[in-house]
Amino acid sequence: MRNLVRLVAATALSLPVVVGAAGLASAESAGYHGDHVGVGPLGFHVDYTDAHSGDGEAFYHNEHLYAGDLGFHYHHIASFADDGSDHHDDGAEAGHAHESVDVHPLGFAYDSGASYAEND
Repeated sequence: MRNLVRLVAATALSLPVVVGAAGLASAESAGYHGDHVGVGPLGFHVDYTDAHSGDGEAFYHNEHLYAGDLGFHYHHIASFADDGSDHHDDGAEAGHAHESVDVHPLGFAYDSGASYAEND
């Protein structure tokens, strides 16, 4: 009897996980969004992230900002991919871009770059 009760309890506890995993596996789109803000004696920090996939496309975007006694830092990164299914004339495409700025007691730095690919 004890084993039967344990089996029923284990099944009841695991059922939501199994149903949730099945729902996730059949999802047509998925996404993530996160924000973080911090303030302290050395300055403040902000971080923003957004990502999505579905309908033949995917993207990722992140921005990071710090300002305080140690200087200033800004970083931005974005990437995307699109299978072209929602366009009439365009084919698949993908791209990536980043930019970074640093200003601190030791100097200044700037960096940026981008890449892009397209299939008509």
